Amino acid sequence: MASKPPSLFGSLTPVEVLDWISEIEMVFESWDYNKRQKTVLAFRQLKTEVLRWWKMLVDTMQKGEAIKMYWENFLEELKMQYFSEQDRLEINNEFHNLKKGKISVNEYAASFTENIKLVPNLVPTELSKVNKFAIGIPADYGANGEASNHSKSSHLGG
Repeated sequence: MASKPPSLFGSLTPVEVLDWISEIEMVFESWDYNKRQKTVLAFRQLKTEVLRWWKMLVDTMQKGEAIKMYWENFLEELKMQYFSEQDRLEINNEFHNLKKGKISVNEYAASFTENIKLVPNLVPTELSKVNKFAIGIPADYGANGEASNHSKSSHLGG
């Protein structure tokens, strides 16, 4: 049984847009959609403000062009609309300054993962992702997920 495609509506943040893209691409994986069919399915899921944006965009195109748009082009238009230059700068700064700090490792990992979706170009390889993640963890942080405290540890037998 096929998944119901998610709708996209309201005033959106970049994270909400990326989450919707991830969800709808999971639907695409379930079926053999071509690039144009993906776009048609996607714009049928647009609601309220996002649908108004899409209709305004379509009005700037030649008749019938929107239906021929490839998925990648649709994504570019969507991201241009919902990822302002200010958003990109803030996301870049947040990612560069991301540290574990006082949050749990799980919260740090979730934030790291969310930020990677927004700025994949900053860490294009697996090695760069691992290095960036490790930089945000304090050096005295233990492998078991808790801060190391060697002065309190005791050795058996003595």
